[in-house]
Amino acid sequence: MPGALGKIAVRLYSPERVVLEVEVPGTGKAVLASTERYAAGWKARVGDAPSEVFRVNLYFRGVFVSPGKHTITWKYDPVLWHPLIGLRLASLLAFLAGGIFLSTRPIIAFEE
Repeated sequence: MPGALGKIAVRLYSPERVVLEVEVPGTGKAVLASTERYAAGWKARVGDAPSEVFRVNLYFRGVFVSPGKHTITWKYDPVLWHPLIGLRLASLLAFLAGGIFLSTRPIIAFEE
């Protein structure tokens, strides 16, 4: 319903997760717009169902919400995060293996 105001309460706010309780009046869908920056890694759930996150005013993020009471959960989970963690662990293991290899090699003394 254009111009109708609903109710909202913040239940959890952290850098990578936001949980909101919302109540939307009327009979049609509403847009819940967050004034935080849109990024491709943000995922949203309305209740138990995943919901599409879209740009609002070119910079912010939003989600459609149907009438009634809902729990909205925003979670930041970028696509490249998990491969980068794997690369970090592989690099650490390679570094440790190289250190063990170099520490177990016999020391060669040069005679003059």
